[in-house]
Amino acid sequence: NKGYAAYLFEAEMKSNQAEGETFVAAFANSNCGDVSGDIKTGNQENNLDFANMYDLGRKQFLAAKDLYDSASEKINGNIDCSLKYVNMSNTSIEGSINRTFPAALGLSIFYGSKDEKNPVPNLTEPASSSAPDVKEDIKQSYISSFHKFCSISIKDYSYPENLSEELVKGQGNKKIILAPGISHPHPLTPEILPVQILRIGSIAVLGIPGEISTMAGRRLREAIINILKPIGVKYIAINAYANAYAGYIITEEEYEKQNYEGALTLFGPFTLKAYCQEFAKLAESVKENKKPDTGRLPRDLSARQFLHQTNILMDTPPWPNHRFGSINTDADTFYKIGDSVKVSFWGGHPVNNLRTQDTFLKVEKKAGDEWITIFTDRDPCTVYRWERKFMASSLITVTWMIDNEVKPGEYRIRHSGDWKSQSGKITAYEGVSGIFRVGTGLGPDELVFRNIYDNQVDLMFYHPGDRLRLVAYKNYILKPYDIYTWIIPSEWKEAQVIFSIKNQKLILPGRSIITIKKDGNIKVENG
Repeated sequence: NKGYAAYLFEAEMKSNQAEGETFVAAFANSNCGDVSGDIKTGNQENNLDFANMYDLGRKQFLAAKDLYDSASEKINGNIDCSLKYVNMSNTSIEGSINRTFPAALGLSIFYGSKDEKNPVPNLTEPASSSAPDVKEDIKQSYISSFHKFCSISIKDYSYPENLSEELVKGQGNKKIILAPGISHPHPLTPEILPVQILRIGSIAVLGIPGEISTMAGRRLREAIINILKPIGVKYIAINAYANAYAGYIITEEEYEKQNYEGALTLFGPFTLKAYCQEFAKLAESVKENKKPDTGRLPRDLSARQFLHQTNILMDTPPWPNHRFGSINTDADTFYKIGDSVKVSFWGGHPVNNLRTQDTFLKVEKKAGDEWITIFTDRDPCTVYRWERKFMASSLITVTWMIDNEVKPGEYRIRHSGDWKSQSGKITAYEGVSGIFRVGTGLGPDELVFRNIYDNQVDLMFYHPGDRLRLVAYKNYILKPYDIYTWIIPSEWKEAQVIFSIKNQKLILPGRSIITIKKDGNIKVENG
């Protein structure tokens, strides 16, 4: 929904992605650890992803546009940034005996969020300290699977048989099912985490490596604004999921309930206080224009990573006589507003080239002798779907949902991709659908011809009563994969058409769609 909101804003501002400079809209997440986009349905079992995207995205766009249009305050002042690393597995809360602890997961992760579908069947939230335990066999099955995965992925992986009393007590009323922070040879969740402040004049942006809840975000903002006010900072923005990710950050009161968010607040009940403390120290360094102690850098585990997704070895067409970009299922001849065009191509794996700042598909409209691109894969009216077929073949399905703003005319779908040979060479390819017409409906005198035969077909139009067929009223050469619309003269009511292929002839009424198929036979439909 945020991507759609940005799309609408950029369309409003007439952004052009092909230009070197253009207007860019971004709808970022803030303190949303307890905020769900599923405000109507609770979960996505009803396949309402698109409906929710349109609804919520438009609401955010309209609110943002109103703020944009009414904005009057100019941002003035210095630009600055500051970053430090904090060991969140052991941060003492100054002025108290409290601290954070190595990362641990709570029982209620099995229950899922109240707003969304439960990960484990037959379980419901909450899972507070007074709630009954999840079935032991389910719990052990998940933990066993996790350990098996880790033992395969991580060299010399080990995990203590028993949790220390200090860790159990330090995690408060969380029912620990797994403590990834104490695994060996290294923790399985980040513990050395970046906290960052970006200052842009009177605005300070806090870069937080996790998901912070609504109330926790308010408390953090309040703590930092009081420090930065003297240097002209008037607004605090929170940027979640920044630079790293280490679960949730919630208030002590929220942690006490041990719902889903509490189970994934990895470092214990004082996680928020630790972040507030360390951000405050960073804010002081920004205020005093001093370089902060950057702290201990995270360990470099790049050499220990194990990729479970295999590389793309090669791409092959489904059969020897197929080429990459060839059509599996072509478009129909005619569509009305509200219809969906669906075309499938035999292609290559999309990972071969992600086409950044480019596109996997184009919807093209005929304008005179040229074809202009009106939609690409960034437009929400198009869908690109990839699926593996056979051993190494790829079926690419492009769908275009025709909305009310589309003008009548002739269109086609173009797919662009890249395939990988056995030697590893990557080669670009393209495939183009047959031409089709979009309109509100065929007129009573219209005939639409489409040729998906591999050769041109000559069309000869006669009066329906001309039995001798002496002189054609009109001739037209229909090129391969071309489309042609002919209006029957008003006094005729029908038209007699002779096709050069197989010398076929037909008497055709208006509102007919005529397709010359690949085998040369003719198909007539009512449009």
